[in-house]
Amino acid sequence: MKKIIAIITVLIFTNCSTEKNQAQTQKFNTEAISKFWEITAYLKRDHTLNDMLWNSYYNLKGNKNYIEHNRSKESAIDHRKFLELVFRSSLSDSLQKVIRSKKYKNNDIFQNLIYIKNNEKALKKYTKTITSSAYFKECIALSKKFLPKGKYQKIPKDLVIYIQAFTYDAAVQENSMYFGLSVVHDFDKLQKGAVAAHEFHHILRQNKEFKNSLSVKDSASYSMINQINNEGIADLIDKEIIAKYPKKNTNGNNV
Repeated sequence: MKKIIAIITVLIFTNCSTEKNQAQTQKFNTEAISKFWEITAYLKRDHTLNDMLWNSYYNLKGNKNYIEHNRSKESAIDHRKFLELVFRSSLSDSLQKVIRSKKYKNNDIFQNLIYIKNNEKALKKYTKTITSSAYFKECIALSKKFLPKGKYQKIPKDLVIYIQAFTYDAAVQENSMYFGLSVVHDFDKLQKGAVAAHEFHHILRQNKEFKNSLSVKDSASYSMINQINNEGIADLIDKEIIAKYPKKNTNGNNV
């Protein structure tokens, strides 16, 4: 009997240790968002965004890698231009004129920075929320609700989640995930963890490859079905929010 109790105790301890280790393997990189707040504070003192400061910001992995994999170079150029317009103190009148003109009404880079400016106080605190182990577990749990029970991949041990302010967007490529602080914060008002759960769905979903050769027609059909499973189901996690609360979602951009 003592041996059985001892074995059970070891198993419980091992299980707890494993869960703890899994949580600890999760890495968050907040360099990009920390640098972003430094730059906005600098601009508020009415300084210009010179090349050296811009490069120290843009070349951070959370920014440069995200842009290279998900956006165009023009997006980075716009971000730099709008940073000064939105946050530089001497340009406040010009900013109001631009807003009234609705010139950049459909420019997601501009609208993202406006969202950040309008929610700055809350967003500065929100990085701590989305990099907590509790938030991570909640997002995983939400994501698994949209997957077959017990059938999902493990979270890669080398996964790094970068928090950035470049766009109202989130994305994942292999061992890198990018959370746009603004979009995560905005969607969390209505469904906590929705955007993050969408991205985790791409990692957790078991993608079974068809090993046999396919005709051109069958290949197209297979690709379509796979895309529906990969993106369509993930969209049910967060895109339903846009359909349900269209006026409450600030930007309405793709995620």
